[in-house]
Amino acid sequence: MQRVVSDEPLLVSPCDVPNQSLFWGRAYLYSDRIIITGWTWRGRYRECVALDRVESTRWWGGLDDVNFMLRLQNDRRVPLQLKRSAGRWHCCVSDLLDHDVLASPALPSPTPPPNMNRAA
Repeated sequence: MQRVVSDEPLLVSPCDVPNQSLFWGRAYLYSDRIIITGWTWRGRYRECVALDRVESTRWWGGLDDVNFMLRLQNDRRVPLQLKRSAGRWHCCVSDLLDHDVLASPALPSPTPPPNMNRAA
């Protein structure tokens, strides 16, 4: 399936990145990438993750810890604490990746695995 690349984000959510003092953090979901921005004590923070590098996603209920995880093809994990709509992010990213949401854990996992707040 060919994706239409747009400069308009499909979803935007305030976010935090574990083990990072991120101020005014925001996650932007585009049709071909996820961009995480904010400010740290050292200056501007920006990370771009191309969706074609994402192998899977997981999400958990709750707002006070990591609730959304991207697993990349090189087995790197990108943990996020989305302040809104982690389940919607999971469904939208799964749809963009052509993953079957019903075959994946569409409902949140009860608790994140241990050490989930550390990027691997």
